[in-house]
Amino acid sequence: MNGELNNDLYISRYDGTSFTLSRPLKKLNSNENEKWIGYNHNLKSLYFIKKNIPFLLAQKRGLNYKKKGIVHDFDHLKGLEIHSIFISIEEEKAFISARPKGKKQVYQLYQLNLLPDNSWSTPVALNITNKSSNYINPLYHSYTNTLYFSSDINEGMGGFDLYSCRYNDVDQNWDDVKNLGYPINSPYDEKNISLTQDGSSGFISSIREGGFGKYDIYKISYLNEPVRRVIYLVDFLDPKTQKAYDNLNLEIYNKDKMLIGKYLPNNQTGIFTIILEEGEFQVIGKVDNNTIFEKQIAVSEYIMQEKLIRINL
Repeated sequence: MNGELNNDLYISRYDGTSFTLSRPLKKLNSNENEKWIGYNHNLKSLYFIKKNIPFLLAQKRGLNYKKKGIVHDFDHLKGLEIHSIFISIEEEKAFISARPKGKKQVYQLYQLNLLPDNSWSTPVALNITNKSSNYINPLYHSYTNTLYFSSDINEGMGGFDLYSCRYNDVDQNWDDVKNLGYPINSPYDEKNISLTQDGSSGFISSIREGGFGKYDIYKISYLNEPVRRVIYLVDFLDPKTQKAYDNLNLEIYNKDKMLIGKYLPNNQTGIFTIILEEGEFQVIGKVDNNTIFEKQIAVSEYIMQEKLIRINL
């Protein structure tokens, strides 16, 4: 229509084993750009934006969604640029990722509570964030009092990783933020997560090798007895210049010469995050398909007792 590709809203249903082909939500889409920003826990309400309208609501009717119009419940947030929103299953809490409008600041997490008059409270910044990283796409799992989100904290494995933080009812405060770790996170970006009611499985969006497009959807499952692994944070420096190699990528093989992974560095820090089980491994560093170095790493039972190891090779 206007010579550009517009953003539209799509839906795909999961039948327990696979997803249906995605299809556009025709009653919500238009010739303008529609962007999904959030939903409530049971997916009966979707929030999206288009053009200069900050909050539009669509509600589920049978298998489809019907546009309800502009949402005025969040008019008091006009001073914020909303990235994403999530409303809890009781619909008594809302979590948003936002930053002040017109300012080049990072996205932070805020909580709003439903007041007795059914209006939303003033947003309160959560004390689990720093002021130099982005925190986006919150999801609150009511059954475990746990908030999940994505962030580009420097300590992560990739650009954006998925994290969790549990609310302690006794202390009336949030516990420490935890990285969800490998294999949920990777050296690439993970930006969204959704979970089943019991929290035993869910889905994430991620950019990683072998995908079909930019962000793909992957199913995750939490096992009762996870495989023990150790995480290495590794700097590979050119011995001549003592600087990081340009365009370096890694290939790691086990003792049977089988390729077990290819790795790229963190775009911000240049550090490689390598996750290994117990055993002996060969690390091959390549630049433009040319082998630059080969290293041997032995992961022992004693090393497995450490959660994270940082080495310089």
